[in-house]
Amino acid sequence: MYGDGSVYFSTSKQKWIYDFIDGEGKRRRKTCSTERDAKALKKELRSQKNDIKLFGNRLPTVGEWVLEFLNTYQKPKLRATSFNRQRQSAAKISAIAGISLDKLTGTDIQSLYNSYTDSLSSSSIKKIHQLLFAAYKKAIALRMVEYNPMSAVEPVKMITKKIEIFTFSEILRLFRVLRRDRHYKKYHDIFYIALTTGCRIGELLALKSDNIDIRSREIHIEYSKANIKGSSFTKPKTKSGDRLIPIIFNKSLLILSKLENNPGFIFTTSTGTAYSYQNLHKAWLKICELAKTNKTIHVFRHTFCTVALARGIPLLEVSRIAGHADASTTLKMYGHAIPGYNKKIIKMFSKQRADNITKK
Repeated sequence: MYGDGSVYFSTSKQKWIYDFIDGEGKRRRKTCSTERDAKALKKELRSQKNDIKLFGNRLPTVGEWVLEFLNTYQKPKLRATSFNRQRQSAAKISAIAGISLDKLTGTDIQSLYNSYTDSLSSSSIKKIHQLLFAAYKKAIALRMVEYNPMSAVEPVKMITKKIEIFTFSEILRLFRVLRRDRHYKKYHDIFYIALTTGCRIGELLALKSDNIDIRSREIHIEYSKANIKGSSFTKPKTKSGDRLIPIIFNKSLLILSKLENNPGFIFTTSTGTAYSYQNLHKAWLKICELAKTNKTIHVFRHTFCTVALARGIPLLEVSRIAGHADASTTLKMYGHAIPGYNKKIIKMFSKQRADNITKK
């Protein structure tokens, strides 16, 4: 009867009405101040109806809409790594994926978060929250739903984990394996450079000879290899990610001077292609097993930044070398390593007090 809907003026309400049938066959009315607004709304809803034809004469489920949202609205504007992370977050909403988009409640979402408190980190739960929030925000903008259940959900409380670093003993055991084991000695150089420069592994995998300046003792970071299948190389997310890193240790300089003449990538397989994340990670797990430790590759970076601050390198310099967009990120992660000044302060004020007493 109503088709795409009809626009008329209600004398009782003194408002313009857009009367239509929604995707579930239910009669809906929207009130507008002017006829022009009502017709514009009709045109917009008709357009949106065409946009969701793939779901048939119904609203999509939460799972269907999140995937559509990712592929249609997120993928064109995201880096491959960021899109891949959002896909991983989408895979974790299976408990609510089958619920119709307009039937999901804040309680459903809160229960999902609560179910993950023992198995996922707070940052992973926050990523799920951000994805659902963005998907529902877009659904409301498209007038697919009227209510955003995310508004009833408690914000995810971030719990900052204590940064792990390698102990001196662990470093000795790791590099003993990397020097002596015939299967894993080929990885010695990349892990040594990771330890002594603070570079991310993806940045080292993307290094080419042009990025190494032996005379200036500097490494130019301008690309990173994405942690996905294939050979995807991307620019840093921020300007601070494109940076020059000092080659501090002579052994690092010697390693890089030998590899500088490699055609193409610095760290490669026997065929000359850059190492893949997957193969490097598999090798790392075996190396850790032999070295009797179970920390991640990223701990090399944490160890470098922590030791640099502990040895008195200024916070801003460590932040620059790490490629953090803001020094507050470095302070939050590694501030515990900055040498304490309590003793110096006490000594300074004690001396001042003593000087004042002697003057009296």
